[in-house]
Amino acid sequence: MMTGWRQRAQGWIELRLPVEANEELEEIQPAMRTDPDVLKLRHSVFSASNKWDMAL
Repeated sequence: MMTGWRQRAQGWIELRLPVEANEELEEIQPAMRTDPDVLKLRHSVFSASNKWDMAL
């Protein structure tokens, strides 16, 4: 089951709105930012934004 922020961030990515997805991820508690699911979503955001250096 996905949490609210995961659903929202994933939804923004699917709508091809990476800026909005990134804003959702920025709201996550700092301790959660290294969670594998967060890192996968962050990679998707950077990839969708063509920020390849950040995605790697």
